[in-house]
Amino acid sequence: MFRFFSKTRGMVLGIGFLGIGLAVAVYGMILTINLRKPAVDLNKVSWTTLKANQHVTIDLDFVMDEYMVYGEKDKNHEVKNVTSRFYTVPEITADENGGLNMTHFMGVAVPAKEAATYERIADKSYAWWTDTTGTVAWDPESVYIDGYLRKMSSDDKKYMREYLYDIGYSSEEVDEMLVPYVIMNNASSMVGLVAAGLVMAALGAAFLIIAIIRIKKDRDLMNATVNRTSFNNYYQGNNNFTDYNNYQGNNNSFQDNNFRG
Repeated sequence: MFRFFSKTRGMVLGIGFLGIGLAVAVYGMILTINLRKPAVDLNKVSWTTLKANQHVTIDLDFVMDEYMVYGEKDKNHEVKNVTSRFYTVPEITADENGGLNMTHFMGVAVPAKEAATYERIADKSYAWWTDTTGTVAWDPESVYIDGYLRKMSSDDKKYMREYLYDIGYSSEEVDEMLVPYVIMNNASSMVGLVAAGLVMAALGAAFLIIAIIRIKKDRDLMNATVNRTSFNNYYQGNNNFTDYNNYQGNNNSFQDNNFRG
């Protein structure tokens, strides 16, 4: 371990893992606290009142198309091995005449293995919403979500806006109608998020300890080398007493000149 991690690398890894780990753990704790608060039913409140990390529930029976997929990218920057799909969810309200309108939009994150359900809901939603003959009955399929609101990333906003442009909304309308949150349906994973953060922090602390031990070991070795060099120089004639024998010889001559005539 000492040989693999240099002092600089150990310090950088230690500080990095410790900082990120603590941030993840704190974020997980904040979400855990928020999820203990009473949930807001998205079907019963105005979406203009929502906040990031808020505990929410929704019986989701109307979904539009996906606006983004997430997964590993190949060398051509094409997404492969999709792990998550992000669908557009509208807030539908009734006007004074009883007509239904889409007034706001936000996203919902869906694990790839559950995408088939959301595709069915999207197909039924589209068929019912675009029906002009009155022959398509409302036959909803719903998914119950108990989760929280994640603030949209720059990619979320970019691809959501592109999707809304594609279906006919203007830039001004999108500015007014886009609610910058994504519904996350993984409230039960918050304990795992906290645990992961603590593990990262512990790993960072271990790296720091290793780096500090390495620095101390090198410093002690350097001090020992300096002390050994000084000791050897002292007894090898590299000091003020190197001419001791000459002094004795000169002293004898002095004695001879003055006491032996």
